[in-house]
Amino acid sequence: FVMFFYCLGALYDDRRDRSILFWKSLPLSDTQTVLSKVISALVIAPLIAVVAGILTMFGFLAIISLVAALHGGSPMNLIWGPASPLTLAAGHLSWIPVYVLWALPTAGWLLLCSAWAKSKPFLWAVMLPLFAGIIVSTTKIMPLFGLTTGWFWQNIVGRLLLGGVPGMDLLYRLSSSDKAKSVESLAALMSPAEQLKTLAMPDLWIGAAFGVAFIILAIVLRKRAGEI
Repeated sequence: FVMFFYCLGALYDDRRDRSILFWKSLPLSDTQTVLSKVISALVIAPLIAVVAGILTMFGFLAIISLVAALHGGSPMNLIWGPASPLTLAAGHLSWIPVYVLWALPTAGWLLLCSAWAKSKPFLWAVMLPLFAGIIVSTTKIMPLFGLTTGWFWQNIVGRLLLGGVPGMDLLYRLSSSDKAKSVESLAALMSPAEQLKTLAMPDLWIGAAFGVAFIILAIVLRKRAGEI
């Protein structure tokens, strides 16, 4: 939610309150300004969330270890060993570069709408993909290309609007793999090695390429931006 609404207002808000004139007076190019917002949304915010999650995990493990020790149990055998906290922490940290690439089309699309929309960027960003999905569903045009309507909703609408949802790449990997859709397979997909396997998915790089194109367009619009 933070990433979604931050990107949506990143370039629109300073045009609305006229602060764009102040930012343009600084020795920063429009490219640097837009890229700084991309890094804030796709790197800094997820990193803060992951570090907070890891610290919370270790804090919780410490508390239940104390409870286990007070009842005569062995925290290492009962809690720390089965939990594998270091593996989980490494998996979460290795997930960040995967998230950056997976969420790039969503961030790029939202920044493009933020730079382009004269008003109500939320409606433009959400309704355009949804209307496109409805039109595709009603016209049944996708079978002409050998694809299904579900493919359009999953790979176009879903990637534009839901790419920033943490763990969305796991759902795509589960749906495209032969593994049983169970808690065990989901836990296995969260290991560091499995996380980095996502980087071999063509869908990830195709979406990232569109995200880069959206960001370039947002930079161009930013350069041309004036008063609303």
